[in-house]
Amino acid sequence: MAERLKLGEVDPCATTDAQCDAITQQIDAAVEAAGRGSRMQTVNGNCGPNRGIASDLLIVLAVAPAVPPLNGPVPCSVLVAIGLAASRMHRVGTYCGRELFVQFLQLPASERPPENKT
Repeated sequence: MAERLKLGEVDPCATTDAQCDAITQQIDAAVEAAGRGSRMQTVNGNCGPNRGIASDLLIVLAVAPAVPPLNGPVPCSVLVAIGLAASRMHRVGTYCGRELFVQFLQLPASERPPENKT
């Protein structure tokens, strides 16, 4: 896979988080430059509403003890909904990452960025 991604001497199994982030940013730039990022942006756009739902539910959870009608099973229900929203965010993020790498691997060799030999 290192040869396919033209990583040179970098061992993908021994990279740090910072190196993985840098490689992913280069791959994202190559996919965007080739004009193939629209599908990935669509998938990534689904993550925003889930973040909004989770943050709104956190506010409801914080306010629930102060409002008498919201006492009882409501905080537990809100916690479950927060968990579901967080799970959806993770799933959409995973799909977005997969789509990024699929689009990169489908680029013709001429559209890939030149190998950096530093």
